[in-house]
Order: sequence, then C-alpha cells, then structure tokens
Amino acid sequence: MPSTLLLAVDAIALAFVAILSFWLVRREQSRLPLPPGPPTPKLIGWLIGNVLDLPKKRQWLAFTGMRKQYGRIVHFRAFNEHTIVLNGLKEANELMHVRGGLYSGRRQKVMMNELMGQNWGVTPLQYGPDWRIERKLLHERFHRNAISQYAPIQERYTQDLMTRIKQEPGGFEAHIKRWAASIVVFIGYGFDLNEDKDDWYVKTADLNNHYFSLGVQPFMWLVDSVPFLKYLPDWTPGIQFHKIAKESRAAAHNIVDIPYERTRQMMDDRNAVPSFASHLMQTQLNPASVDFDRMEWHIKGTTAALYRAGQETTTNTLICAIFAAALCPEAQRKAQAELDNHLIPGRTPCLSDRTELPFVHAFALEVMRWFPTVPLGIPHMLLSDQDDVYEGYRIPKGALIVANAWAILHDEQIYKDPYAFRPERFLDDMDHAPELDPREAGVFGFGRRICPGQYLADASVWLGVANLLSAFEISGAIDTDGKAIDMRSALCGASQLVTYVSIYFIPLEGLVHIIRVSLADGRVRSNARSDNGNDAHGASCPQVLYRHRSYKTHSTVDGLKL
Repeated sequence: MPSTLLLAVDAIALAFVAILSFWLVRREQSRLPLPPGPPTPKLIGWLIGNVLDLPKKRQWLAFTGMRKQYGRIVHFRAFNEHTIVLNGLKEANELMHVRGGLYSGRRQKVMMNELMGQNWGVTPLQYGPDWRIERKLLHERFHRNAISQYAPIQERYTQDLMTRIKQEPGGFEAHIKRWAASIVVFIGYGFDLNEDKDDWYVKTADLNNHYFSLGVQPFMWLVDSVPFLKYLPDWTPGIQFHKIAKESRAAAHNIVDIPYERTRQMMDDRNAVPSFASHLMQTQLNPASVDFDRMEWHIKGTTAALYRAGQETTTNTLICAIFAAALCPEAQRKAQAELDNHLIPGRTPCLSDRTELPFVHAFALEVMRWFPTVPLGIPHMLLSDQDDVYEGYRIPKGALIVANAWAILHDEQIYKDPYAFRPERFLDDMDHAPELDPREAGVFGFGRRICPGQYLADASVWLGVANLLSAFEISGAIDTDGKAIDMRSALCGASQLVTYVSIYFIPLEGLVHIIRVSLADGRVRSNARSDNGNDAHGASCPQVLYRHRSYKTHSTVDGLKL
C-alpha cells in the first residue's frame, strides 16, 4: 500500500478515535449529576425549574441556610437557565480564580444590558476585547502602587466629612454619601461637587446605582429567563419592567455623558485639573482614528463606573462602621486608645499612619467582613461551549456562578465565632495567628473579575474609619427615661425587616479632657482637661450629645451576633 494511502488511513483512524473519545467524554459528563439543590415541582418542574423556590429577598441568607442541607455547591434552574451558588471559599477560588479563563464571563441579561442601558463600564461587559481595554485603563491608574497619588484628595474630603458631621450630626448619612461621591468625582473628572449646583448629580448617580442593583440581581426579572417578553408593549397589564427600564436609561445618560462633557469643556477652556477622564482623553483619543467613537465610549463608561462601583459600597461600609462602633463599644475604645497613643494632639489620622495603627486597621477589616455590602457579588458565567466538571458535579455551559460572599465571610471553618464583631481576629499576636483577610475572601470579588478599584475603596474606608474614631465617641440612643436603647435587639429583632435606631456622636475636638476606658490593659486613661475645667462626663456632657434621626437599616444585619 502506498505510503500516502497509509497516512490517509492513519489520519482517518485518528480522527475517528478523537471524535469517539470526545463523544464518550461528553456522554459521561452528561451522565454526571448536577450539584444538589431544591427539588422542582412535580407537575411543571420540567418547564419552570426552581422559579417558585428562588428567594426574592435576603438571598445571601437563604443560600447560606441551604449550605447545611445541600452543601457548599447549590444548583438552581429557572426555565432553561442554570445557576450555581458557591457557599465556600475553596469552591469560589477553584472556579473563579484557578479556572478564571472559563468562569470570567458575564451573562448578557436582557433587562440590564438591552433595556435598562446599564451595559457600560467594566462590570457588565462580557469577558473579551472590550473588557480587556477597560480593565487595562483602570489598572494603569488604580493598581496597588498607583493610588498613593490620590491620598491628598481622600484626606482633604475626609476632613470635610468630619467637619460636616460635627456641624450637623443628624445628617451623617447624607454627609458620608457626599464624601464618597466627592472623592470619586474629583479623581474621575477633576471637579468639586458644589452643594447648590451639583446635588442633582449625587441624586441621579444614586438613582442609577439603584437601577443597576436591580438589573444585576439574580432571579429578579422574568424577562431575563423569557426574553420574548421584551416585545410586549408598555401598556400590557402587569408589565412594569418597561417603565423601570426607561427611567434607568435616563439616569444612565445623566451619569455617563454629562460629567464627561463638563470635563471636556474644562479642558477646552484650559482650566481642567488632572483627572482620570482628562488623562484618558489626552492619551487615548485620536480624532483621526476610526476607533474614536468606540474608545470614547470606553472612556465615558470606565470613568462613570468609578462612581457606580465605588460610591455606594464605600458609603455603606462607613455607615456600617458607625453602627459597629455604637454596638461594640469595647472595640471602639481599643481603637481610640491606639489612636491616642499614636497621634499627637491636634493631628488627624492620614493614610501614612495605617501601618502604625494595627487595631484600627483590624477594625476596618472586621467591618468589611461583618457587613459585606455586596453579599452576593456580581454573578460570573461559565464561558465554555461545553459543560465543565467540578467535584464530580456537572456545571452546565452558560451557567451563572454566584459566589456567596456572606456565607464565606461568616464561615465557622474560616472565622472563629463569625457572627461576633471581633477586630482582634486579624491581629498577629502570641496567642493566635491572624484569621484570613476578608479582602482575600470575597469582599471585592473573585478572580479576574475582582473589583479594579479595590485599593482606592479600601484606602477610603480605612481613612474614614480612622478619622471617625479619632474625632467622635459614637454611641447608641437613649430613651426618654435616659436608659440606653438595646440596639442589639433592634437590629436582630424577630421581624428582621425594617429597624429604626438612633446614633449619638460626641465630638472630641475642643474637648481637651476625654476619659476613655482602654480594655486592652484595663486602665482608665485621662488625657487632659477641658477648656472650662469641667470633666467631660460632667454636667456639660449632654450638650455635646447629638441625636441622629431614626435610621433605616438594611437586611444585611440579619443574624449577626452583637
């Protein structure tokens, strides 16, 4: 037989073996079980899957509760869409980090990407060329070693925040929101938020964040599972998503286009200050390029995403720190004792102090762990064109992968007494090694999709926490009889739906005599005397107690041990 014919026969045989092997592997994979999960209804389960069982509220708690019944990998199906919930750190790291090339996709959701106009910025982009462009733009300016350039901006606005809370403590939530917004807007666009002129921007950006949260939430919109519903007219009875989508598109336009045009006008007028947007306009835009419009779209979306990603989470984390300080006075006093020992009178904490204040650093880390403000993260997607296998389970191609950061950050196998607020867990001392840093356990996400602004956000949170603890004594409310209200029972009450509590701030500036109990060494420390010679705990003390209005907490406090 001629050699060429033999080669052809060999090639055909090899191709046959390869095809047969591929078919056998695929058949074997298809026989593997899906991860365990709630059973589907008997009559219509084949059609709708687990639609009726999907939690609509406090999903992170529901998924965490399922860990005991189904394990650390839980499967749901809504119509033809599969969702895998990861309730363990090992599982999240294996799929999202080790196998990051497969599990870095984003489901291109009908509601968010097509209808709501929230398809801008690196977060919702599909893993691919556009995502890589925006990720690179962000990394160049916000990697670990680059953020020190923003420290003066963060410190300036943090001092402004302390002044605002002292002058109007009842509005501390609004002050914190403006503080977080001011930092990212100045870094991103190079202008200050004027209170009279730019309140619309803060409100519109908050509204946009609200719509983005609605769009990205798993199991929220039926149109994501049944796409043909998007063709129903607006007036269809019971259809609300068209109205919400229209409002979302308007909010997205305001936050993406208007501040960008303002920065460009400042550049044209030659009065722009250095910013992320101006830097990208100068270095990335070429009017003669055929890709000009596409690159400008990237710059607009990437800059606006700084606000969308950073403002809300930073705001919520600092508010959570205030509640933690009020609820856990022992931890607050230890942090304040450390600040007293490190800072000379009249000096406020700055970012260069961070390594010298280990307990304050641990306090900030514990807030992130105890109160994760994005408890489910943003779902990833299996990008492969075939099923994957993990721990003997079949992961269907195109499945959504949800890392339950709440479950991981409250996992008894990782954190001792996880529902207690204990900053000491992160200290390295003679008695125990520090527990896992929450920044490595899902606070900022996992794998290639981890938050690109994590270092900036982390620095802002620490700076805010350190300055609040340095500037104020923070405590819970008292009732009309002068008795302390039990905030622990309020936050973890039976209803666990809506809770109202009050916060008191005792400003320390101007009080030269402050008595603090340092539980670290069991001693009572007296720092100085007040300007008028009165003891800080004397008759004048109630005059510096400021009551915050009733504050509505959110469900992330459910189940915490206080």
